[in-house]
Amino acid sequence: MGKVGAAKAVLTSAVDALGNPIGVLKSLVDYYRDGNVIADRIKDIPSAREIAGMTPPPPEAGGMTSAGKVARATLLRDHTSQGYLSGDKVPPVQGTIADLKGSTLMSVVGDQTGRHTVTSVGGRLLPEPVDSLAGFEYMDVPDQGYAGAKPATSSKLNEARKTENPVYISIMMGDQSGDFAMHTGQMLGRLLSNQGNMPIDKKDIPKIDELIRSIGQPVNVKDTDVNGDFIRNKDNTFKTKKITVYPFRNFTSVANDDALLKYIKSLPTGTARAYFLKGLDKSGLQKMGIPKVGDARLAVADENQIGMDWGTTGYRTMVPDLEKGAFPTTAKNSTTYDTGVDKVGPAMTILEEGRGIPANLLFRDNSLKMREKGTGGNLVFNQADYKVFESSPKKSKQLVDDQVVDIVSTFTELERRGGRRAALQYAQELLSGGKITGQMIEAARKANIPSWMIAAMAPTVGALSSIPEEDGI
Repeated sequence: MGKVGAAKAVLTSAVDALGNPIGVLKSLVDYYRDGNVIADRIKDIPSAREIAGMTPPPPEAGGMTSAGKVARATLLRDHTSQGYLSGDKVPPVQGTIADLKGSTLMSVVGDQTGRHTVTSVGGRLLPEPVDSLAGFEYMDVPDQGYAGAKPATSSKLNEARKTENPVYISIMMGDQSGDFAMHTGQMLGRLLSNQGNMPIDKKDIPKIDELIRSIGQPVNVKDTDVNGDFIRNKDNTFKTKKITVYPFRNFTSVANDDALLKYIKSLPTGTARAYFLKGLDKSGLQKMGIPKVGDARLAVADENQIGMDWGTTGYRTMVPDLEKGAFPTTAKNSTTYDTGVDKVGPAMTILEEGRGIPANLLFRDNSLKMREKGTGGNLVFNQADYKVFESSPKKSKQLVDDQVVDIVSTFTELERRGGRRAALQYAQELLSGGKITGQMIEAARKANIPSWMIAAMAPTVGALSSIPEEDGI
């Protein structure tokens, strides 16, 4: 019967037993996500960390869990989920960096979750479907574009109003960034509500409850001296220190199948949800019957982004609707964020079949400043880079001039014709050499384009067509 056929048979039986509460079977199997297929597709794709000579991330999207080495190695290949795709998405226009020439790119960070409805995980029908409503596929929906917390969303919009030809462009957050989103927590809660999916032994309930109540959350507080007075830094700001608080002491008990779902829904912020889910992502809890947090993450993820490097860009772009301005979201827009920004025209992608452009390569000006300060700006994204792109609308802008077009079009062409490794090696050479010049771009091309590839290129390729064949390696 095969894996897909077997899963459909299981669903047919479940639908009959439940009286088909969701709708016709066709809607339940609009898509089928097989982790083995995804793992085979991404297993040989190099990461930026590998190219930079650093310890690579766990392979095959193993970063989707923190539940130990074995869990990271098997999570994706053990995963299956299915459901139906959003009917309100409009596919993005396929474009190139050259189409954005003359515009000013503004970063918008986002998680890897997608826009679809999950009806089953691991071959078992969920008691209620879960709508995944965030991530960059949000841009694909008419009358939507980008959503976030009101202060951050409004700040970026205000900066866009001061900017000539602003275009929002996606920058991908880390593997577990979707924990902030309400639907990731809902997914985990539904998995526990699904009795049969690894029931919890009654003798383990007290231990599980105590482990959940002991989940910590780091917070920054003002530091004090021995007299209890606040300490100030040289610039007169308050000195802070990090402490751990335990805000989940009021969790009831997993003896009630719906307790986890209700508790996650009650948490006041996305930050609290994220720390709560990360605290549940432990092998000990999973052995006692708590569902895999990694499974919840994979089920709500945008399949195309699974395994992409943190800090890649170009997956989606949009022109913000400055005239319409910010508006309150509805439950149909987002269950996580309260403020939205619409777009003018359709969303666009500049990746073709690629796995993302390193943000520090595209945002040339900011990455140079970061390298000069010694804080970042390299091929491998770090926290200092991320902080700028997340919270500094003024700094995280880039005019798309001729050189930016040259830099990025070379990267995407290298990836398309020579593979991800060649493209990342090219980016690594540019981002490790100080200020990017035309001579550096040419040298990096020659170092990373094999002669057979140069010979195969048509004269109309553009930036790459001027490289003589004898300069290849």
